[in-house]
Amino acid sequence: MRIANLWTDAAVPYAWPNVSEHGGGNVIMTTTYNHAYTIAFAVEGSTIESGEVDGATLRKAIIERLNKLDDDTLMEAVGLPFDTYIEQ
Repeated sequence: MRIANLWTDAAVPYAWPNVSEHGGGNVIMTTTYNHAYTIAFAVEGSTIESGEVDGATLRKAIIERLNKLDDDTLMEAVGLPFDTYIEQ
């Protein structure tokens, strides 16, 4: 299920009534979400075309980018998620 507006749809607990494997009664389930984010990074000093960059080079560039950012700067660099789903 896609969420229309994450910032106005609060996570609302719901009850799963009479679940026998939990001894009966209500089991409170909390809604969980899957958020997709992006982060920009660059491969610097490359001597090959962009389509020929390998996974190891990309991994190194991503790690270098992350290591340069403190938590606050990382939040600014990533921004809001571009997509969110309720997990089921």
